[in-house]
Amino acid sequence: MALALSSTRCCGRSPAASSRVVLCTPPGICTTKVGVVIRQLVMLVVVAGLAGDARRGDAEPSVAPPDPPALAEARRLGVQVEQLEKQGKFAEAMPLAEQSLSLREKELGAMHPDVAASLNSLADIHRSLGQYAKALPLFTRALDIRETVLGPRHPDVAETLTDLAMVYLEQNASAKAEPLLTRALEIREKALGPRHLAVAYTLSNLAGLYWQRGAYAKAEPMFVRVLEIREKALGPMHADVADTLNNLGGIHLEQGAYAKAEPLFAHALEIREKALGPMHPDVGYSLSNLGTLYLRQGAYAKAEPVLVRALEIREKALGPMHPEVATSLNNLANLYNTRGAYGKAEPLYLRALDIKEQTLGPMHPRVAASLINLGVLYATQGLFDKAEPLYRRALDIDEKSLGAMHPNVANDLHNLAGLYLEQGAYDRAEPLYLRALAIWEKTVEPTSPRIATCLGNLAALYTDQGAHGKAESLYLRALGIDEKVLGPAHPDVAKHLVGLARLHRAQGVPERAQPLLARAVEIREAQLRAELARLSEPRRRALITTLDTETASVVSFHVDAMPASAPALELALTTVLRRKGRILDSLAETQATLRGHLTPTLRARLDQLAEARGELSRLLYSAPDPRRAAAIAASRARVEALEAALGAASLEFRAQSAPITIAKVQAALPRGAMLVEFVRYRRFALGTVQQRAAPDRYVAYLVTRQGPPRWVALGDAAAIDAAVDAALAELHVAPTTAAGVALQALDELVVAPIRDRLSGVSHVILAPDGKLNLVPFEALVDSQGRYEVEQRLFSYVTSGRDLLRLAVPHAPRSPGVIVASPDYGAVPSPAAPGTGSFAPLAGAAAELDALRRFFSTAPVIGAAATKQALAALRGPAILHVATHGFYTRDAAAMRARPAPVSATASAASTPLSQRGLVLNGGPPPSQSQPTDDPLDGLDQAGLAMAGANRGADGIVTAREIAGFDWWGTKLVVLSACETGVGAVPSGDGVYGLRRAVVLAGAEAQVVSLWNVSDSSAQELMREYYGELARGTGRAEALRQAKLRLLRQPRYAHPHHWAAFILAGDWTPLDKRVFPQRGWHASPAARSDRTISSRR
Repeated sequence: MALALSSTRCCGRSPAASSRVVLCTPPGICTTKVGVVIRQLVMLVVVAGLAGDARRGDAEPSVAPPDPPALAEARRLGVQVEQLEKQGKFAEAMPLAEQSLSLREKELGAMHPDVAASLNSLADIHRSLGQYAKALPLFTRALDIRETVLGPRHPDVAETLTDLAMVYLEQNASAKAEPLLTRALEIREKALGPRHLAVAYTLSNLAGLYWQRGAYAKAEPMFVRVLEIREKALGPMHADVADTLNNLGGIHLEQGAYAKAEPLFAHALEIREKALGPMHPDVGYSLSNLGTLYLRQGAYAKAEPVLVRALEIREKALGPMHPEVATSLNNLANLYNTRGAYGKAEPLYLRALDIKEQTLGPMHPRVAASLINLGVLYATQGLFDKAEPLYRRALDIDEKSLGAMHPNVANDLHNLAGLYLEQGAYDRAEPLYLRALAIWEKTVEPTSPRIATCLGNLAALYTDQGAHGKAESLYLRALGIDEKVLGPAHPDVAKHLVGLARLHRAQGVPERAQPLLARAVEIREAQLRAELARLSEPRRRALITTLDTETASVVSFHVDAMPASAPALELALTTVLRRKGRILDSLAETQATLRGHLTPTLRARLDQLAEARGELSRLLYSAPDPRRAAAIAASRARVEALEAALGAASLEFRAQSAPITIAKVQAALPRGAMLVEFVRYRRFALGTVQQRAAPDRYVAYLVTRQGPPRWVALGDAAAIDAAVDAALAELHVAPTTAAGVALQALDELVVAPIRDRLSGVSHVILAPDGKLNLVPFEALVDSQGRYEVEQRLFSYVTSGRDLLRLAVPHAPRSPGVIVASPDYGAVPSPAAPGTGSFAPLAGAAAELDALRRFFSTAPVIGAAATKQALAALRGPAILHVATHGFYTRDAAAMRARPAPVSATASAASTPLSQRGLVLNGGPPPSQSQPTDDPLDGLDQAGLAMAGANRGADGIVTAREIAGFDWWGTKLVVLSACETGVGAVPSGDGVYGLRRAVVLAGAEAQVVSLWNVSDSSAQELMREYYGELARGTGRAEALRQAKLRLLRQPRYAHPHHWAAFILAGDWTPLDKRVFPQRGWHASPAARSDRTISSRR
């Protein structure tokens, strides 16, 4: 027997039998309830794995006389039936099997052993089609013939006993199947010996039975014994040995022991490729197993090519309409569904459904499995009207084919109930949950996790309805089951704890909820510490995203339920500090660890990752090509796989750090400073689904070095976001008088509420969230008409947890350097629509002349200012880059700016030249908007380097910069457009150059929030470096430079001086890094100079 990972269904699914032990892949996302997530339940189906004479284990057949014509025809038909079964053409095989049986009955009589063989063959077809009621009497009659004619202890009797047991097992009647398999094993051991191959086959079936029950401790030693028998009898590289390795790997997979499962699956694949050839269908089974393992690990980039290859093999070997092709389609669709690529998943699910309906019939249980998969896809997207009929049809199929009390029917009921619960249709959901629970209580162990899941969801329903007494008892029972079976620190326990806490809030006893939430938070923290580092960045984000609702519930518990409770405040703020910006922090930690332990192997992997990121950049910014989309997808997959491998490798060297606490963050704050931790959260309302609809809100947590943390509710997030959009719209364009009004309106929403808490605070360290990441707070205007920059210092971090990382500095490894004025090459004429182009920056050259005196090394300019030059830098003390920058939602449609204007042009009549780009023939620049996938922001932000007008090799993306080795760099200044913007998912900072520079290792960065004027940027940078030379802190120096521009009439509008912000370490540069020199501010007379243009 072999193990194959097959189609799935939500909350557990038993696909119909093939000739293998079949293990479901992880199901798609089930409908969820706030605080209670429906667990992805998995089931196993065990199927007879013996075929033909090999199943009986008989001695070699003796030479027999020729058959009469009728029997010869029966034999020929039997061979044809076997071929059709292998092709999955069961409906075509059925009449031939019936004809063969009829011929043998007429020639040999009703009680002949060959008639029993034909009965077995026909019964197998009915079983494959899920027609168990027809299969059972045929197998029973075959058993009666063999027992009567051959005797009760004949090996052929054992074969039919096994077949009969499999029918019961597929119907989840393991109590009926077990004695049959036990008797079959006893017969074969006595008749053939304990080490006979036929004994191994029966042992494997019996082990599968225990697997289905979840009795892994019983199943595993049986599979081990099977492996020993097969290795000794057949040799270690036989295909049957691979079958058993797959089964053992599946046992470990089900228990979450992925490290044990992977080498077994890999070895099985190796054996099959060598023994059977790379295109054999069994190789497809091994690939499916391995791909599903990667899927469960979240290693999507590794899973996809494996599952694609499995599909290709099955299509070529079995034909496009074989049921196992449908299995591969489902596996691949599950991957896309899990990744949120619904557009890719849907056609695969539909094709799989069509294959099953045509080959197995419309009422087969495997058709029901595909219906559930498709329904889950729609339900996940909120398309309940499309999901419901699919769920109902699946339920009808399973009830008719498996019986009303089958566990799969319970799964169907549970899914349908979840769909209604999500819509608030409680009267429709409750009876379905109750019926599912009743079925499971009769068919599975009383401590089964699936019972706990059902109890938790039913408790959530009663909580919504206000039936608190019912809800509490169910939650406590569910919690007891999971704590006993899964352990007290399992993530599923945390789900029940959050649900129970919500119940206590609804009961009006929130003080009982606080310890439950605190325990749930600690369980999740342990989960993050154990899992986060070994995952790729997309998978890290997916894991954190699954906790968003839980994080919001903890914040809402404090703000909305217990606003006066110090423990509730501490819990909420601690949770925010631990989770907000956690992905960036973990990635930075991984990079630092790897850089500190550069073994030859790790260095080679880092080089491979840099190469893969470069290839992705070239594909994204190359000329359009019909094959480009597939190549980009493959390149992204390679990048993700390398990131995951390096993350796992870093664990070997990483020291386990203690969790973040408020006290540690307070200790890292300087005197006179305040951390303002903004949080965007969904208010956790009580009541029914309809009553719980509540808009997102913002809250600010205020932390100083001394004293307890405080907080201020800021109000509706939509109103604040709208004010952000209005203010940025005014700042992004040429100076207007309306900007002051918009900036004052935003100040009233986000600064005025905390102003009375700022007494005595000279430095505000901002950790924005959501769209607030794009706001230059220094430019906001108070009620007295003063800019905030005139009153105090502002600097920026992703989260307060950043303060702890910044407290551990790294020494520079090379002198500071300027990279400026790249030679972009000639602008194409005519420029192709949809392409970008870059004009020379006159101001960048002047900026270079002004700053050259602060650097001891020669600047990198012109043709030498390449992407490769940036990549070759190793921890420069300071890195200043003056060039074009960009952030665009579509990497293939970069925006190029207008042609350069004269340096003497009137500011009133001519638009300022900017350090950015617009699409040739395209729209004007617009403010940053979130992308569908925040990670795309790393590919949509970048810098133009030498040769940018000649091709993609002149573009360096944020993703590439993230892999550069700038560890030890004290300051990176990106004097270009839009270097501080990007995708802004809540709780995770800015996905763009801002994020990349942190990952590259820099301690601080000066970046821009919109398209900067070439002239004002040059002036600001000259003033900034002058302040740095006087020993002024990195953030205060920028503030002083802004104040000087503010006092010059030509630059007084915040459009000129407010674009650049300092993120990261605000302290002064070490004298050894940046020697202090005397510096004099530019005289006021400079205020009447004309504004130079940058292009």
